Amino acid sequence: MGKFYKILVNLAEWTVIILGIFSSICTIYTTFRDSHDATNRVILVILLLTLLCLFIMFGVKLAKQKLDFLNKNFYLSDVFHISNHISRDCMFDIERSKNDSKLVMDALYARFEQLINTETQALADILSELLKEDVSVCIKYFENEVDNLLDGILVTLSRSSQTARDRRNNMRKLKVSEAAEYSGIALNHGNYYFIDDIKSNSNYTNSNGTKFYNTKIVVPIRAFSRVTNTFIYKGFICADCLKAGVFSNNDSTGLETYINIMCGFADKLFVYFGDYNNYKKGLINKNQSEEEVAYSNGNS
Repeated sequence: MGKFYKILVNLAEWTVIILGIFSSICTIYTTFRDSHDATNRVILVILLLTLLCLFIMFGVKLAKQKLDFLNKNFYLSDVFHISNHISRDCMFDIERSKNDSKLVMDALYARFEQLINTETQALADILSELLKEDVSVCIKYFENEVDNLLDGILVTLSRSSQTARDRRNNMRKLKVSEAAEYSGIALNHGNYYFIDDIKSNSNYTNSNGTKFYNTKIVVPIRAFSRVTNTFIYKGFICADCLKAGVFSNNDSTGLETYINIMCGFADKLFVYFGDYNNYKKGLINKNQSEEEVAYSNGNS
């Protein structure tokens, strides 16, 4: 059921209830004014009962809307809490394994992958619930550090369950310059990229194609370095939907809300990526040191 259809149904229900109450009050008044026989009194009783039923319906409708609002808020808060809880546990397990000298590369990657998948799915669930449409989310990460951002190669780390099955298996690497959304941010260091209706925009290009979406928001996973006076990029978060116009819906405030939510996730991911790289470098240095010691002992 589409969002617009739900609004129309809701509006129709309220209209029927309010008009019913108003017409019942008017009818009761005229009947009471002209009631001189038993028949009119019976009609008056029926109208009063009808009015009572309408008031009950009015109260139930209000209560249902309040309950829906509370349920929606609870769902969003629950997703937010659980995702952060899992992410915290992942980082805690990595740190504990490191302190116990039990951290190995496979375990590090497995926990990091779980963390990224959790964040990806949480963001997709939150956006889908807010928009009442299936929103797909993916996380793309720079394979290697490059001097020129446009030459960077992006690797898809994770896709949400809302993603179409055929697309979910497409994890191919993508050059920043091959997609308008990434190159647009890279060229101007913009805070986000947004396109409302891809089919009506001939300037949009993406070497992966646009079969699975018609609108998209992209935010960078980055932070500004006061040391180098430049942005440090780790990757991008992409959210898209098959239905055009769902993010904006002719409402700039709504669009900014979704961008802010995505930026909040991007800020967390920047920290996680940094921690992961530090742990990874530590393991590489540790393995190299152990190999050097073993080599030295073997030749002594």
